[in-house]
Amino acid sequence: MTLSFLDYQNKSSRTMKNLGSLDGMANWSLGLAGEVGEVIELIKKHLYHDKTLDIDAIEKELGDVLWYVAALCTEIGLGLDQVAGKNIQKLARRYPAGFSLRRVEEDNAPDVMIDRVSEDDLTLDMPKWLREVSDSPTPTSNLDVWKIPTEDD
Repeated sequence: MTLSFLDYQNKSSRTMKNLGSLDGMANWSLGLAGEVGEVIELIKKHLYHDKTLDIDAIEKELGDVLWYVAALCTEIGLGLDQVAGKNIQKLARRYPAGFSLRRVEEDNAPDVMIDRVSEDDLTLDMPKWLREVSDSPTPTSNLDVWKIPTEDD
């Protein structure tokens, strides 16, 4: 099953019990840290304890990471598609020709590359959807968050 970021965020919001509360934000943040730790633990066991790299287990844990990222985004009013688009813009500015360790070593600082390329140069080869990602803090997504009924409802 393949989903867009927006579809995933909307469907996963059905299981976000404390959405709209400070407790929810703490839960999403702490849960995200815990799930990232589980991914790291699987990789550590492979690298240093001679365990087979369990791709299925990593996939499940990365799904949990994604759920917590979606929950945190939903909590603060961001769309996953918006976050992903802005991240790609940042990477395009930072590494306009793609990442090269050789260039980083020659420049002695990867951020030097940002100053060499103008915004106009970057947008020439970008797909239309990426050029249209807004710099405004308002979500570009159409979130349809499902409210989970509580005992008070």
